[in-house]
Amino acid sequence: MSDAEATAQRATILVVDDSPQNLSLMSGLLEDLYTVKLAPSGARALKIASAHPLDLILLDIMMPEIDGYEVCRALKENSETRHIPVIFLTAMDGMADEEKGLLAGAVDYVTKPISPPILLARVRNQLALKEAIDHLREQNQLLEQERMRSRELLLKLKQASDNLLEHNRLLKQENIQAIHTMQSVAAAQNAKTPLEDTGTSASAPEQRTLGRYQIARELGKGAMGTVYLGTDPKIGRVVAIKTMSLPRNIDADEMQNIKQRFFREAESAGSLTHPNIVAIYDVGEQHDLAYIAMEFLKGQDLAPYAKPDHLLPLEKVLSICARVAEALDYAHEHNVVHRDIKPANVVYEPDSDGVKVTDFGIASITNSLKTDSGMVLGTPAYMSPEQVAGSAIDGRSDLYSLGVMLYVLVSGRLPFQGESLAQLMHKITHDPHPDIRTYNADFPDCVATVVNTALAKDPVHRYQSGGQMAKALSLCRRSLMVFTT
Repeated sequence: MSDAEATAQRATILVVDDSPQNLSLMSGLLEDLYTVKLAPSGARALKIASAHPLDLILLDIMMPEIDGYEVCRALKENSETRHIPVIFLTAMDGMADEEKGLLAGAVDYVTKPISPPILLARVRNQLALKEAIDHLREQNQLLEQERMRSRELLLKLKQASDNLLEHNRLLKQENIQAIHTMQSVAAAQNAKTPLEDTGTSASAPEQRTLGRYQIARELGKGAMGTVYLGTDPKIGRVVAIKTMSLPRNIDADEMQNIKQRFFREAESAGSLTHPNIVAIYDVGEQHDLAYIAMEFLKGQDLAPYAKPDHLLPLEKVLSICARVAEALDYAHEHNVVHRDIKPANVVYEPDSDGVKVTDFGIASITNSLKTDSGMVLGTPAYMSPEQVAGSAIDGRSDLYSLGVMLYVLVSGRLPFQGESLAQLMHKITHDPHPDIRTYNADFPDCVATVVNTALAKDPVHRYQSGGQMAKALSLCRRSLMVFTT
């Protein structure tokens, strides 16, 4: 062992005495074995104790201004110094003085004049005892951490098992309902007029099939096109089918390039397999219609919970956003950026507490269907500054959007609003967002910290991965649960 290593491992002892002779005597006794710091007064001793890690304090009782009892009580009231053992140095040897010292927090005392063998023996004993206590405290902390991890693992396993059972039950129920619905629709259509298996119009809602999928009914209309409930007849799987119109009036080469971009983006998004990401099963085209077949979900998106009078509990919002961050972390590791994270693209199912991020890559897929070049589609209020500027983006842009979503879900308000799109974009790129505690002063500091980090203008100052943000959200949620239970 080198001299530097030996010095680093030596215990550090603070000697406090207003007598220079006593300081010199004890320093000479101890310095060959320990690192010694000296303090001629109680005030100086408190400053050293708060600034340096100490293993033991030898403290004179009778000192001017601040006596040893006051110093010891001050040390024990400070969470940073309360664990440092204190040995009193006293010229008194009465039971009352010993009892007073122990009540003040001392662990032992040595009477003056100092006997070197007794002093060294007491020091060795207290340092050995402190080392044992520190080791026991560390072992207890490790055991508590393992207990918490085991508890979380058991909860996750139970939740995964419950979710799987519920998913299977719902899937079976949906399959039965879809088959009955399709049989009813087919019977009604056949009773009126016979239909061809495929239509020729992109907007024809009457067509019974799209690619190989049998269409049951329309689920709704979105910005891209119509969403249908369908079934894959080969395996009986119920799916949601999103349709998008292919551009018309362009030459064959241009159309081929657009299709290639579309299928490339769809294939990239479809490669993602994560419990919190909606699965994409298939993509295809039929005449002037492109479509994506994806997992059909029960629940609803989070848009209704973004209103001030209809907010979810804070603990639930932190849990949902943590799982979205984990999904983003997985996608980013596979080089897929969502580009349009917002409440409307996250589905929540309260009964199973399930969370699914939808429309992964849809912004890019939709953009690939456009013949003009420009900013990648997204929702302006949730865009990152670099996305607004039309610059190259990476996964940290998604984390900014998730920060906006967190802001909205806990406050019911957007961080940036404008009377025009240009004004909104200027605020996103230049103005600081209002402190989240403006809307509720009781929000924990950790919520504000997560929001502020995620909404940093410069990507370098944000969370650098979804995993980092998920961990911060989980820790915040855990602290919230501790303080509210």
